[in-house]
Amino acid sequence: GFLFGNTLVSSLSAAMVDYQMSKKDKVTKMRSLRRFLLQHQVVPRLSTLVTRQAENRLALPEHLREADVPALALLSATLRAELQMEIVRPHMDSHPLFSLWLSVDEVAMRRLCFEAVHSKHLRSAEELFAAGVDATAAYFLIDGLIGYEHDPF
Repeated sequence: GFLFGNTLVSSLSAAMVDYQMSKKDKVTKMRSLRRFLLQHQVVPRLSTLVTRQAENRLALPEHLREADVPALALLSATLRAELQMEIVRPHMDSHPLFSLWLSVDEVAMRRLCFEAVHSKHLRSAEELFAAGVDATAAYFLIDGLIGYEHDPF
């Protein structure tokens, strides 16, 4: 009973501290953004759009990237490759070419996944690429919707 009570209080305290730090971080980011916009004399219309989008994006939970998890750097290359393969396999398996490749040579596919497959998480209204810019990658939509507008000018 006593141990459970202490663990519960400790967990709640840690959650409250984490929440307060997160809120403080968001306030600090917005304060520096507003100061930046003022210092650069950004017109009010654009300043409002920038501020509103930043507030909306700060309100959304962030998707963790590999770079956000320092402990992953401690893993051996072999284990990181296996982890990467586990993460991307369901998506690669849904594509006919990659599914065939997986069934023929899983070792080569693991190497491809480790060396060449990277995740990119976009938020609403964020651009994946722009007209007139050379393509440097191929993209595979895993979740959500994407719109494409061809505007040569």
